[in-house]
Amino acid sequence: MDAGQRALTVIDFSHVSMIDLSCADEVVAKLLMRYADETRPQDAYFLFRGVTEHHSDAIEAVLERHGLALAIEQADGVQVMACCATWSAARGTRHIGWRESAPEMSPTK
Repeated sequence: MDAGQRALTVIDFSHVSMIDLSCADEVVAKLLMRYADETRPQDAYFLFRGVTEHHSDAIEAVLERHGLALAIEQADGVQVMACCATWSAARGTRHIGWRESAPEMSPTK
Protein backbone atom coordinates (compact mmCIF):
# COMPACT_ATOMS: atom_id res chain seq x y z
CA MET A 1 0.00 0.00 0.00
CA ASP A 2 1.36 3.43 -0.99
CA ALA A 3 2.00 5.74 1.99
CA GLY A 4 0.08 8.49 0.15
CA GLN A 5 -3.13 6.48 0.23
CA ARG A 6 -4.51 7.78 3.52
CA ALA A 7 -7.86 9.32 4.26
CA LEU A 8 -9.44 11.23 7.13
CA THR A 9 -13.20 11.10 7.38
CA VAL A 10 -15.28 13.08 9.85
CA ILE A 11 -18.57 11.39 10.73
CA ASP A 12 -20.99 13.93 12.19
CA PHE A 13 -23.83 12.75 14.43
CA SER A 14 -24.98 16.32 15.22
CA HIS A 15 -28.27 15.91 13.36
CA VAL A 16 -28.89 12.32 14.46
CA SER A 17 -31.23 12.31 17.46
CA MET A 18 -30.38 8.76 18.60
CA ILE A 19 -29.15 5.41 17.35
CA ASP A 20 -29.99 1.93 18.52
CA LEU A 21 -27.70 -1.07 18.87
CA SER A 22 -28.48 -2.39 15.38
CA CYS A 23 -27.69 0.97 13.76
CA ALA A 24 -24.45 1.35 15.72
CA ASP A 25 -23.43 -2.13 14.64
CA GLU A 26 -24.25 -1.49 10.96
CA VAL A 27 -22.81 2.01 10.73
CA VAL A 28 -19.99 2.30 13.26
CA ALA A 29 -18.69 -1.23 13.80
CA LYS A 30 -18.79 -2.36 10.17
CA LEU A 31 -17.02 0.79 9.03
CA LEU A 32 -14.27 0.49 11.63
CA MET A 33 -13.86 -3.26 11.10
CA ARG A 34 -13.48 -2.81 7.34
CA TYR A 35 -10.54 -0.45 7.83
CA ALA A 36 -8.99 -2.39 10.73
CA ASP A 37 -8.61 -5.44 8.50
CA GLU A 38 -5.29 -6.11 6.75
CA THR A 39 -7.13 -6.18 3.41
CA ARG A 40 -8.39 -2.58 3.81
CA PRO A 41 -8.33 -0.58 0.59
CA GLN A 42 -6.20 2.17 2.19
CA ASP A 43 -5.16 3.59 5.54
CA ALA A 44 -8.05 5.56 6.95
CA TYR A 45 -8.70 7.61 10.05
CA PHE A 46 -12.17 8.40 11.36
CA LEU A 47 -13.16 11.22 13.68
CA PHE A 48 -16.66 11.13 15.13
CA ARG A 49 -18.32 14.45 15.93
CA GLY A 50 -21.59 15.34 17.65
CA VAL A 51 -21.78 12.12 19.69
CA THR A 52 -24.07 12.59 22.71
CA GLU A 53 -25.46 10.42 25.49
CA HIS A 54 -28.24 9.45 23.03
CA HIS A 55 -25.62 7.70 20.90
CA SER A 56 -22.97 6.55 23.35
CA ASP A 57 -24.65 3.52 24.95
CA ALA A 58 -25.19 1.79 21.60
CA ILE A 59 -21.75 2.79 20.28
CA GLU A 60 -19.98 1.64 23.46
CA ALA A 61 -21.77 -1.72 23.28
CA VAL A 62 -20.64 -2.45 19.72
CA LEU A 63 -17.10 -1.24 20.42
CA GLU A 64 -16.91 -3.68 23.32
CA ARG A 65 -18.45 -6.52 21.33
CA HIS A 66 -15.98 -6.13 18.47
CA GLY A 67 -12.93 -4.96 20.45
CA LEU A 68 -12.80 -1.58 18.70
CA ALA A 69 -12.01 2.00 19.64
CA LEU A 70 -12.84 5.35 18.05
CA ALA A 71 -11.95 9.03 18.35
CA ILE A 72 -14.66 11.53 19.27
CA GLU A 73 -14.28 15.27 18.86
CA GLN A 74 -15.54 17.08 21.96
CA ALA A 75 -15.45 20.77 22.94
CA ASP A 76 -12.40 20.11 25.14
CA GLY A 77 -10.45 18.04 22.59
CA VAL A 78 -10.50 14.55 21.18
CA GLN A 79 -11.60 11.65 23.37
CA VAL A 80 -11.05 7.96 22.78
CA MET A 81 -14.06 5.71 23.29
CA ALA A 82 -13.11 2.07 23.75
CA CYS A 83 -13.84 -0.86 25.96
CA CYS A 84 -11.31 -1.29 28.75
CA ALA A 85 -9.65 -4.36 27.21
CA THR A 86 -9.21 -2.71 23.79
CA TRP A 87 -7.78 0.51 25.17
CA SER A 88 -5.54 -1.36 27.60
CA ALA A 89 -4.08 -3.48 24.83
CA ALA A 90 -3.44 -0.40 22.71
CA ARG A 91 -1.87 1.53 25.59
CA GLY A 92 -0.15 -1.40 27.31
CA THR A 93 -1.91 -0.89 30.65
CA ARG A 94 -4.85 -2.38 32.52
CA HIS A 95 -6.20 0.75 34.23
CA ILE A 96 -7.74 2.95 31.55
CA GLY A 97 -11.51 3.52 31.59
CA TRP A 98 -13.98 4.02 28.77
CA ARG A 99 -12.77 7.47 27.80
CA GLU A 100 -9.54 9.34 28.16
CA SER A 101 -9.00 12.89 26.92
CA ALA A 102 -6.25 13.42 24.42
CA PRO A 103 -6.09 17.23 23.98
CA GLU A 104 -2.82 17.00 22.08
CA MET A 105 -4.83 15.29 19.32
CA SER A 106 -7.39 18.10 19.16
CA PRO A 107 -8.06 19.08 15.55
CA THR A 108 -7.60 22.70 14.57
CA LYS A 109 -10.75 24.51 13.65
